[in-house]
Amino acid sequence: MRSPERAANLSVRQSTSRIAGLSAAEHEQLQRWFDELERPCAPSREVALVFLICNALSGYMGIEAEILFPAFLSTVRNERVGRESADLA
Repeated sequence: MRSPERAANLSVRQSTSRIAGLSAAEHEQLQRWFDELERPCAPSREVALVFLICNALSGYMGIEAEILFPAFLSTVRNERVGRESADLA
């Protein structure tokens, strides 16, 4: 049976892995939008592309702030506690 800490770390790794895959796909889409923005296009299309890019970046920042950063802090804290426990033994 897994300890709660080990299960939490596994869950964080699985979530981070899924987010990384999503982020890679989002990154590719962002790159396509930036590439399109560099080419001549109608002003209305430029506005639409800027809107899409801003929304995508805002979404990524939300994921980073709400999921990745807390998961990172949790992992670092767990590793630090583990090392401190080992030092006491």
